[in-house]
Amino acid sequence: MSNTVTEVDMRSRTSMVDYLESHEMYKGDFTHNIKAYNFLPSGVRDNISENEFQELVDFFDCLLEEFNKSHPMLCIGIEGRSGGHMVLRDVDYSVYRHRPIDIEDLRYFCRALRLFDEFYNRARKEVNDYARGLIADRTTSGGVENG
Repeated sequence: MSNTVTEVDMRSRTSMVDYLESHEMYKGDFTHNIKAYNFLPSGVRDNISENEFQELVDFFDCLLEEFNKSHPMLCIGIEGRSGGHMVLRDVDYSVYRHRPIDIEDLRYFCRALRLFDEFYNRARKEVNDYARGLIADRTTSGGVENG
């Protein structure tokens, strides 16, 4: 599982702009792809039932709600037809992309994006750990759940 947090020199305008410009975007918002094929390794995806998958979605929703409550100045939401994009809302860097921007504003965007990336890494790890636990529990209990 790759780490999406990049080191950024917060004293360098070039470093900060490079970090912001290189991040994946969806409809003008910073994003991470959270579709199952990208979020869960194949060994987990292939062994999870539909009911367990829904439990993982609920678990992820709780992590998301917890993040949003602890960071009231930021908002992470879900976008896309199938809900496959986790987006950082209320941090509209796209407005500034083609005009001069104050260095303090750049720092704000970089800090917000870093928190977003850190949350993605933590949530992905926790969801995968939870999924492995569900699979292990089912396997050791001898039960096979059809989903």
